[in-house]
Amino acid sequence: MDLFFLRADEFLLHYNCSFYNVDVIPLQRRQHFAIGVSLIVLFVIFEMMYIPSLLVMRTKNFYQQSCYKLMYFMGQMDVICLFISGFCTGYFSIMGYVYCSSPTLIYFLGLAANSLWVVQADTGMMLAFNRCLEMYDPDINAIFFKGIRSYFWIAISITHSACLFLFTKPVAFSALYCSWFFNPHVGYFEDYMTTVCCGSFNLAKQNQLKVFSTATLSTQFTTLPLL
Repeated sequence: MDLFFLRADEFLLHYNCSFYNVDVIPLQRRQHFAIGVSLIVLFVIFEMMYIPSLLVMRTKNFYQQSCYKLMYFMGQMDVICLFISGFCTGYFSIMGYVYCSSPTLIYFLGLAANSLWVVQADTGMMLAFNRCLEMYDPDINAIFFKGIRSYFWIAISITHSACLFLFTKPVAFSALYCSWFFNPHVGYFEDYMTTVCCGSFNLAKQNQLKVFSTATLSTQFTTLPLL
């Protein structure tokens, strides 16, 4: 987001829509009605299933356990994320949107998608740590997660995702491929050396960290009792 508000020259370098006409690619080629409707229908189904599950997690019997605090928070983030990945992606696919069809809206939705993915990934790693530690020694787990201490871990993931929201280039939607890309002009102008590489670097590190930490935690805490 800092690019949008504080670094106008660099923003225009990567996100300027004035150097080509969106309609160079006809609207009919950009519209994908079946895919869009499918995504919206799935969005509605998943939300209808998700919200009652969250309400159950929030009941006292469940929510007093640290793992359910983490899962409830992840679920809230997922409900919001589904709006972007399901409804917005579906609507944009039906309408044939690309980045330059609505640049400000798509730019900020892309930032939100980035940060929501990060907050979910971080909380998922914390949940893995919580569950593995609970299996190994519930007393040690209580030291880290009992009561309001769970919210400390949630605050860490929120802070991390906020940093990426503020300082990372977003993904941008393109109906040409019904997906989100770090190059906002994909299909019109291929900018591999700048937007794509720089924009995806932070999230690439995040994904590598998630894979490494989850595998390491699971292996460590499942093998310790056998020693």
